[in-house]
Amino acid sequence: MSIEQRKYKPAGPTIQAFHWSDAFVRQIVGPIGSGKSYACCNELFRRACAQKPDMHGVRRSRWAIIRQSYPELRDTTARTWLDVFPEHSFGPFQRQSPMRAHHKFKLKDGTVVDAEYIFLSLDHEQDESKLMSLELTGAFINESQFIRKSVLNKLQGRVGRYPSVTMGGCTWRGIILDTNPPDIGNWIYKTFVLNIPDEYELYHQPSGAGPSAENLENLIEGYYDQASVGQTQAYIDAMVHGKFSYSENESAIHPKFSPTSHVAKQVIKPNPSFQTYIGLDFGATPAAAFIQHNASINQWLVTDEICLYGASAEDISESIKQLLGSKYHNLRPQYFGDPAGNHPGQQIRDSVFDIMAANGIDVKPAHRNNNFALRRAALDHLLNMRTVTGEECFLVSPNCPTLISGLAGAYHWKKISSGGTEKLAETAEKTKESHICEGLAYGLLGAGLGDVVLTAKSERGRPRRQPKIIR
Repeated sequence: MSIEQRKYKPAGPTIQAFHWSDAFVRQIVGPIGSGKSYACCNELFRRACAQKPDMHGVRRSRWAIIRQSYPELRDTTARTWLDVFPEHSFGPFQRQSPMRAHHKFKLKDGTVVDAEYIFLSLDHEQDESKLMSLELTGAFINESQFIRKSVLNKLQGRVGRYPSVTMGGCTWRGIILDTNPPDIGNWIYKTFVLNIPDEYELYHQPSGAGPSAENLENLIEGYYDQASVGQTQAYIDAMVHGKFSYSENESAIHPKFSPTSHVAKQVIKPNPSFQTYIGLDFGATPAAAFIQHNASINQWLVTDEICLYGASAEDISESIKQLLGSKYHNLRPQYFGDPAGNHPGQQIRDSVFDIMAANGIDVKPAHRNNNFALRRAALDHLLNMRTVTGEECFLVSPNCPTLISGLAGAYHWKKISSGGTEKLAETAEKTKESHICEGLAYGLLGAGLGDVVLTAKSERGRPRRQPKIIR
């Protein structure tokens, strides 16, 4: 059988649509065993064969294939490639780092396909320098949830450069990605679901356990039932049903938070008649939680989040003003933040509060009693309640993925080792989700929930008055 006659059948309608697309960036998301990686390997081969020939009748292309770590690249991605394109048919595969495949063969029309495939591992941020000297036709990011968003950003400037314009240019240039559904706090969810740019496309496969499951003919009978045994619901939702998931952590700081109950089914639009609060956490990873209070039924709504990384007080101020201008017309929120922001830093005279005030945002300390237990209790108080209409007292809009991920478990107690065993500390682990969770807590304290908690606690500790008995 010649190379041109090799058989490939897409694993289902979703992958078929993926192959038909010419979008610059395409992502396949689906359950385990759904044929995603095989599809991406075949897509690179198909595009190499479709590259227009140069003046010498050669269809030249160069591709990068990326995975997080070298062992994963060697043991998983490269093995998949060799399953699809075995050496006895497509030529030798260079196994030394950097791993490479070079496919060169003639088509029936007499033109020659000359395709290079460079396999790269990008464990650390400094490894991204490997991309800077590459001139590529396109790229494939395998298991993209474990790759930094900056890799995709840098790749966009490296593809479409080979063959050069003087050599005839690229027939198609772009980046394809595949992954199992990650936690909603992952950049994949934010980029391809919440705010998908032009020229980006998401191909989301159906559940492996549903009637429209793809690639079943290549799996053993009962594959997904077997994969579900002993697994958590979050794992089953992601790996079997192909749903974007939530963090699960037994050391979650807010264990009563339920994504099913406390996340609104649709995006919550700001209501101009509700009082608005913005809770702030500072530092190099500033965050802001936009909170509205529907006083008529005593319901608390988180309508938006801002999470910045490697940013300043000026940056978070500007981001808040932009969001207020676009969605919160004519509303005048109250701002509350970490009381530590009221103290000058070691390098500057002005406090964070001073800097934000200079940028038009008047932040107040969240509460006179700024202990962690009170901040935690403010939200837990709401999670235990329902409104007078029977709804959840606390709801988060689904366009706040970092906050949702944090409250669902990514915001958790720090673990410490003591005497050869692990135990939970009384402080939170600092994660990318912790800052927005802290911002929410400061907003709720400033809005008065701290006083509500302290009053309730005081009343619970007060001895009950004995009723008078009238004889």
